Amino acid sequence: MRSSLIAVLCVGCTAAAPSHARLDEGPELVALEEMSETVMDEVPRARVGFAVPDGTPTELDRDAIAFVPRWRDGAALIDPERRLYQVWPNGERRMLVRGAITLATDGDRLAYVVIPDLLADLRVHDGETEHTLASGFASIGVLRVEPERVLFVGARPGGIAGVWIADRAGARCVTNCDLRTGELHEGEHWLARYVPPPTDPSRLEAP
Repeated sequence: MRSSLIAVLCVGCTAAAPSHARLDEGPELVALEEMSETVMDEVPRARVGFAVPDGTPTELDRDAIAFVPRWRDGAALIDPERRLYQVWPNGERRMLVRGAITLATDGDRLAYVVIPDLLADLRVHDGETEHTLASGFASIGVLRVEPERVLFVGARPGGIAGVWIADRAGARCVTNCDLRTGELHEGEHWLARYVPPPTDPSRLEAP
C-alpha cells in the first residue's frame, strides 16, 4: 500500500461511531493523482477519494501525504499538516491526533507514529481508544500490524535501528539491541554485528 511506503517517516470532528469491517469490503480510499513533486521542505501529497466498483471516486476535501485504503468502515489519512484523520465515504471525518508521520493497519487496529516533541511514539487506535505502545525513540518505522502487537524498526537515541515488538505490555528489542553509534562492541565495530531489517515484513518471524 502506497501509504506504508511514503513515511520514514487531531482534535475534532464529529463522526458516526466506527464499526468492524472486513479489510476487503466496502469503498476504498485511493489516490486520484500521482503524488506531487517535493518542493523544498514539503512532502509529496495527492488528492484522495473513495472508490466503489464501477463508480466514480468521491473526492475528499483534503489532500493526503499518507493513507490506508481501508480501516474499520472507512479509511485513515494524514494530511499535509500532519493531522491524522479517520474518514468515511459520506464525507464525515474525525481527527485522531496531530503530529503523525506514518500509519499502517490490519483492518481492525490502526498503528501510527507521532512526534509530540523531539522523540517519536508508536500508538495504536482500535476505533474507540488510543494506546501508546512505545515512546522515546529517535526513529520508528512500522513493519507489520498484528492482532495483539506491532512489529517495527526503531532506534533509541544513540542506538542502532533494529526490529522491535510492541504490545500493551510495552516494547522489547529483537535485533541490534546492544549496538550504539560510534562504539565498539567486544572489540568490533557495530557494523560487524549489525542485522539489517527485513526486506519483506510479511516474512518476518519474530518471537
